[in-house]
Amino acid sequence: MTRAWRWLLTALCCVCALPAAGATASLHIDPTHSHAEFGVHVLWFGKVVGRLDALHGRVRIDAHGQARVEVVVDVRSLRMRNTDYEAFASGRGFFDSARYPAIDFRSVPFPVKQLSAGGPVEGALTLRGITHTVRFDLLPHALRLVRRHERREHDR
Repeated sequence: MTRAWRWLLTALCCVCALPAAGATASLHIDPTHSHAEFGVHVLWFGKVVGRLDALHGRVRIDAHGQARVEVVVDVRSLRMRNTDYEAFASGRGFFDSARYPAIDFRSVPFPVKQLSAGGPVEGALTLRGITHTVRFDLLPHALRLVRRHERREHDR
């Protein structure tokens, strides 16, 4: 799942605009333009790839320039090229989506600049009801900073 989460965290840069310095923000991940992918090496068959199409979450950025990522992935949205693999991966031997319908990731705070520059992101990953501390390497991504200002009538 490391590659999938690394991609997902990098994709956050595409769906979020950063707040002005000193501000706090809670930026929602756009579920219509986001998904998670994973790959598993299966003996001599090579790599089997799956896609999870339903997820939601947010990036919280505090006044000190620290970001936190919270993502929940709906395991029942699993799609694979082969329906037999999809049935196996959804079943008790892999994701067990009937009993554990969600994968949850919550990062520890990290510098907001890593959303564009890349770098390590640590956090708690809960899969099949078991939580482990994990570390993902966020890939660098070209990020355009956007500053928004609404002009009000009394500002004139």
